[in-house]
Amino acid sequence: MNSVGEKLNILRSNRVVSNAKWMIAEQAVQMIVSFVIGMITARYLGPANYGVINYCYAYIAFFTAVAGLGIEAIVVKELIACPEKEGEIIGSSIILRLFAGMLSVVSILLILFFVDSGNELILRVGFLQSIVLVFKAFEIIDYWFQSKLQSKYASILKSISYVLVAFYKVYILVSAKSVEWFAFSTSLDFLIIAVLLVWAYFRHSGSKWKFSVSISKLLLRQGYHFIISNLIITVYAQIDKVMIKHMIGEADTGLYSAALMICTYWVLVPTAIINSMRPIIMELKKDGKESEYKRKFSQLYSILIWLGIVVSLVISVLSPFIMKVVYGEKYVLASGALSIAIWYTTFSTLGVARGNWLVCENKNKYAKWFVFFGAVVNIILNLILIPIMGIEGAAVATLITQIVVCFVGPVVFKDTRENAVQMLKAFVLK
Repeated sequence: MNSVGEKLNILRSNRVVSNAKWMIAEQAVQMIVSFVIGMITARYLGPANYGVINYCYAYIAFFTAVAGLGIEAIVVKELIACPEKEGEIIGSSIILRLFAGMLSVVSILLILFFVDSGNELILRVGFLQSIVLVFKAFEIIDYWFQSKLQSKYASILKSISYVLVAFYKVYILVSAKSVEWFAFSTSLDFLIIAVLLVWAYFRHSGSKWKFSVSISKLLLRQGYHFIISNLIITVYAQIDKVMIKHMIGEADTGLYSAALMICTYWVLVPTAIINSMRPIIMELKKDGKESEYKRKFSQLYSILIWLGIVVSLVISVLSPFIMKVVYGEKYVLASGALSIAIWYTTFSTLGVARGNWLVCENKNKYAKWFVFFGAVVNIILNLILIPIMGIEGAAVATLITQIVVCFVGPVVFKDTRENAVQMLKAFVLK
């Protein structure tokens, strides 16, 4: 007869699997909807206008790191460790992110005003896209559901939002609206998600929100390492678009962004896997089950590595066909960039998974140094390779950067070397 501990482990494993299924299903819905609508949108806007959208988004992505405050994994950890304080944790997190989001919107508009002075279209597009940073504050509620292994509810609501925004995009496509309407679509998506998540939180007896100075300080103290690292990550993830726009032109920015968008669609799947395994890994660490905790991380790394290799190989071979079918003849020129860039996603997702390890081991301070090395490498390589190879050069720079961040950075520091070794061992499925 199974012991009580074994029964609890089986029950918990079943909950993890069920939770993972819902999160992956939600990401699948998002991927399918984004793929279909994104394909039509890119064709409709053309490389130049599509380049404007993605150029402005580069700044939004940079400030997403600021507005997020680096507290995602920390919130889940604190909710698991101190469930009796969930009202204070959720309330403090949302208020902090609302304030950071509003400051970010103002900062983006000021930067665009000085960098692209006189370009009213870019200012309008930038503003309509940037207000998403305010609505994203309510993503914290999603982490509350994750901590309870109840992602089913958040996943269903987010899928509803994706579908509603898809109808909005179909309407503006049929009505032949201007690029500004497309710029607002992402903000509309997160506005709907915010409203639905707030409703679901209180519908499922969530604690009343309270603002706590002590908890806010705790979150910021633990999160600031990730704010810095996320900022640097965004620099080397988005600087290529900014550099391409100013060194080559908006049309090439659109081509390169279309190639990266294919990569983004695929990354939704490993991201769902990481998010679904995060609560159980953190709970194993909390309970002191070190061997099982390490085994789960090894399993996660192996899944991400080999799933990434298979998908990258297929997309590399079929890249000209994919770009032609998805975006049309005008975007086939981006197929070379896609065949190179797709390989960076494996190393990128490994880096995301390692972020959870840093939180569990209280080694957050190293995150910023890993990505600092990557940012320096990325900027130097972009300056060298973009003038020589164009958008393919930017793709090569991104790939090399992710390898540096994933393996070279952690090897430099003694405290993180074991994790780099664990990742390397995961390649052999041991």
